Amino acid sequence: MPLSNLRNKALNPDDVRWVVLTHLHQDH
Repeated sequence: MPLSNLRNKALNPDDVRWVVLTHLHQDH
């Protein structure tokens, strides 16, 4: 899910959690 899509729609806890997890995996 692109970050642009997240900006367009309301941030849901699940979405935020998914993004955080994916970014953590990408960073590390």
